[in-house]
Amino acid sequence: MALITCPECGCELSEAAESCPGCGCPTSLFAQLERDLLLKSAPALREDDCFSLGVWGGRSIRWRALEAEGDRIFAISEKGLDCKSFNHTDEQGNDWDTSDLKAWLEREFLERAFTRKERARVLGVTCLSVDEAEAYFEDDEDRICRPTGYARGRGLYVDGDSGGCDWWLRSPGTFGSEYVAYVFDDGMLDEDGAPVSSSMVAVRPVLRLQLPMGRVPEPLSICPVCGKRVSKHAEQCSDCGCPQAMFSRQVGNGFTMGRWDGQAIPWRTLKVEGNRIFAISMVGLTTKPFNRYRFDDNDWDSSYLREWLDDSFPLLAFSAEERAKIREITCLTVDEAKELFEDDSDRICPPTDDASRQGVTIGVVTGGCDWWLRSPGLGGPDCATFVNFAGYIGEYGCQMDHTNVAVRPAVWVEV
Repeated sequence: MALITCPECGCELSEAAESCPGCGCPTSLFAQLERDLLLKSAPALREDDCFSLGVWGGRSIRWRALEAEGDRIFAISEKGLDCKSFNHTDEQGNDWDTSDLKAWLEREFLERAFTRKERARVLGVTCLSVDEAEAYFEDDEDRICRPTGYARGRGLYVDGDSGGCDWWLRSPGTFGSEYVAYVFDDGMLDEDGAPVSSSMVAVRPVLRLQLPMGRVPEPLSICPVCGKRVSKHAEQCSDCGCPQAMFSRQVGNGFTMGRWDGQAIPWRTLKVEGNRIFAISMVGLTTKPFNRYRFDDNDWDSSYLREWLDDSFPLLAFSAEERAKIREITCLTVDEAKELFEDDSDRICPPTDDASRQGVTIGVVTGGCDWWLRSPGLGGPDCATFVNFAGYIGEYGCQMDHTNVAVRPAVWVEV
């Protein structure tokens, strides 16, 4: 019996199987998913673009492109993913080719972090050299690396002022054969090096990737119970049986709820509190002014936008069953827009066709649109804050009667 390949995770399976054993995607959908992939267009990645690929510690891994040329990408993880010693003992020396860290990256890390489909795109995994750490970053501040929560839990040291952590390079240290170069928590290069057996230094992997047209696969959902990655088309996790309906309880996962302009609305979970999740739409749905008149007060509670989200939007977008689960519909504050996203690129929000027809401002390069926040602008009582098409937070604000800014609702939902 012939083998077929899952278009979601790359796992090989029998053509007689009902679903993929790797991610649970029903085989009946394979042909359609492959057709959709061929028809889907996306801009190629460029230097300094960020993207998600793989999972570590129960969270999607965010990467920053250091080089991008055609279908070849050289990218570094935005955060320190784990803490590992370069070698288990000082006597092993500081040669990268024979190091325990290199072996771990090329075996355990690749196997655990990526699906088979993703691993097929990885041409190599390493750490930066001293020269590369100088060449690919603008300055010390640009080299500051913050750790994942998983790395913190593994005992990684984090500086209280910068929030950064030390991270390994692959170059030998000048202090001796027992030392390896690394980057300080404040972003400064230390060519003297740290002892190879130090277990308090973060791993910040670097990948060489080959991606069709410079694009990355859409990330799979992460099971909130066992951490396995699962297709959004699967009814439940194949490992632990957790139903798809519960996947929204994992920060970073996507789900759909409601409809707008004839299309299902995609949401992304930003945080989880007890049996409630806080999620934001992944698209700018339509355009509305913050207030209809420029010189109205910029207080959120009395704004036209809040009134529309409270009264009209739920009836237009959600079924009665969905409305019963929604506890609040709002927009993000400036602080939430900073804390709940990785960076500017993570805040870029594409518009719906409806928002485009309404004249929303769209970035020619990013494809993102401007979208409202609910905090008052620093520019005065006639200004409201927003995020622009490049993901930059406009704390000064813009005039509240602008009709070219998208509505990107955030919801508290009982699950």
